[in-house]
Amino acid sequence: MNLMAGFLGYSMFTITCVTIAVIGYWHADRLEEWAKTRVAKKRNRDLGGTGK
Repeated sequence: MNLMAGFLGYSMFTITCVTIAVIGYWHADRLEEWAKTRVAKKRNRDLGGTGK
């Protein structure tokens, strides 16, 4: 029974990691664009700009 529970837990962990990776790869362009705008706003604000 412990072997089955361990296998089930490991399987679910693996499926979860693969799902997160696939979603990240699928939305990579939007995530990269979002991150660039966030960094640009923060950098602008830190340099005395308005951050808009």
